[in-house]
Amino acid sequence: MIHVIDDHDEAYYIWKENNISKATLLHIDAHSDIQDEKELHIGSFIRHAINTNIVNSYYWIIPKDFHKNKFRHTEVLLHLQFNGTQNIKVLKNGVITGKLNDCEIWVGPYDLLPKINEPVLLDIDIDYFITSPTFVGYKESLSIWEQPKELIRFLEKNNILNKIITICTSIQGGYTPFQWKCLADYIQFLITENKELFPIDKLSKGACLFHNNQYEYARKYFLSLLNENEYTMEGSYVLAIKSWLARIEVELKNEIYQFDYDYKNNYWICPGFAYFYNRKYDIASEYFRDWDNIYKNNTIFNFAKAKCIKNKNISFAIQLCKNSIFLNSEYIDPYILLGDIYMKKETI
Repeated sequence: MIHVIDDHDEAYYIWKENNISKATLLHIDAHSDIQDEKELHIGSFIRHAINTNIVNSYYWIIPKDFHKNKFRHTEVLLHLQFNGTQNIKVLKNGVITGKLNDCEIWVGPYDLLPKINEPVLLDIDIDYFITSPTFVGYKESLSIWEQPKELIRFLEKNNILNKIITICTSIQGGYTPFQWKCLADYIQFLITENKELFPIDKLSKGACLFHNNQYEYARKYFLSLLNENEYTMEGSYVLAIKSWLARIEVELKNEIYQFDYDYKNNYWICPGFAYFYNRKYDIASEYFRDWDNIYKNNTIFNFAKAKCIKNKNISFAIQLCKNSIFLNSEYIDPYILLGDIYMKKETI
């Protein structure tokens, strides 16, 4: 049973609806999602699954560079400690073990995974393949650092059985660029059919051209992929190519490349969001000003713009937060930011 979701906390409700109890979770993600918070959201849903006995054994598969890079490894260790993990041990091979309430914790790359004898909840966030732990600028986050087929082959070779599979795109949260949304369909097809849905290597080659600032070559390359006959009927592959062309046009002309697909989150085409998610708020704010007419009715755009200017123009930031809430009252981030701004006003 495979579920493709966008907001990762949907996995919690899927497990609950299927009456899952005391399960082993294999969580393949660039983020732990065990934040110790009362609210159930994309960063805390596994903590809630542990607290409600849905999960009693948690394997967090981290990107290999998280494991090899001393700074990132220490960051993971501190993150676990901060969120209440106890009896933490670091093994000679760098694997981290511990306990969270009554749940056994294991953290490491998949090639060091111990044998698991029972069926697992297989939970894959495609940002695992996107989030390079050593990137310097936003463009690096647009490339994949590992091919999904290597991971899937490992799971099959080690006879890891699955109760329920959840594949999260993380587009809405901003962790996966829209260009790589196709990875969800690709991974699902790998699991069910044991073969590629489309040639991911070709998309990776185009991403590398983009990454190296070879925008004209990248544009010609992606246009050539559209003319190939074998895969042009596969919707997610074609959409990926067209969204790459849109992203390239941003760099070439700072204009939107029009393509025939209406998706609520194509705001990633604006480079301001790439800088925003890398906390380069001044640069992001400059881009947001240029794109205001296009995205002024986008709830996340209003929130992001508010966060960028909150230290320079408090009253305008408050108005933007209110706009964001008006556009989508269920989006939690502007409420939190609004509270932070009001608290800061009290201290001024």
